[in-house]
Amino acid sequence: MTNRQSAPGNNGLRFTLFAALLLGLLLIAGFTLAPASRATRKSSNAPAGGNQKRRKPEFVPGDVLVRYKGEATAKRQNEKSPKPA
Repeated sequence: MTNRQSAPGNNGLRFTLFAALLLGLLLIAGFTLAPASRATRKSSNAPAGGNQKRRKPEFVPGDVLVRYKGEATAKRQNEKSPKPA
């Protein structure tokens, strides 16, 4: 019986190919065996849960929208504005 050994330079190549094959098989198995998502989208026109902020309208036809940062800011704005004579 002859004892056949591979050439010394082939061991690194053989290990690299085996590692690449093993990694490829693991990736394929991971993608095929992963559970499918059951997530669904809510319709955008339906009101969402109470956790989300309501957006204030940017423009309302026929109305003037005035927003102040706070009561102190409103008072300062009134003091700076010219009084009608």
